[in-house]
Amino acid sequence: ACQEGTRVLQQQLSTIHMPDFSGSTRIGHIKAKYSFNSMVVRKFQLPSSQISLVPNVGLKLTISGAFIEVDGKWKAHYLVSASGGFDLKVEGLSISVGLQLGSDASGRPTISPSDCSCHISDVKVHVSGKFGWLVDVFHKSVDKALRNAIEKQVRTGDHNIRSF
Repeated sequence: ACQEGTRVLQQQLSTIHMPDFSGSTRIGHIKAKYSFNSMVVRKFQLPSSQISLVPNVGLKLTISGAFIEVDGKWKAHYLVSASGGFDLKVEGLSISVGLQLGSDASGRPTISPSDCSCHISDVKVHVSGKFGWLVDVFHKSVDKALRNAIEKQVRTGDHNIRSF
């Protein structure tokens, strides 16, 4: 059951579509703007999984130590405008999915996801381009935005992790 749940989860997560996003932050008295787009998941691995029994509910599938590699394009403006490519590596990704067990009208067993949570330990971004250092100027804002976008996609993305 654990291997099958992990296989289904990996299959569904491999179809994650990362939406474009943009933001801004203040550095001193100057507003810096950034955007990330054309993001594609290049690699996704779920190395460790575990299923545990949740009394009166069903099962809980827990994935730990997962990682995702994404690449795409960036644009930024802070005194000068610049653009380029980026590689992103998410490490220490933990995913937990609750599975309610039941049966349909004919008595066949059913599994329905009840909740999903996600946590990211580390995000590493490598940017390229003539002014790639520009993204480093507001790294904390970019890091937070990337974490939020990835966590949201894992929990609620169009890959529909909530329906097995």
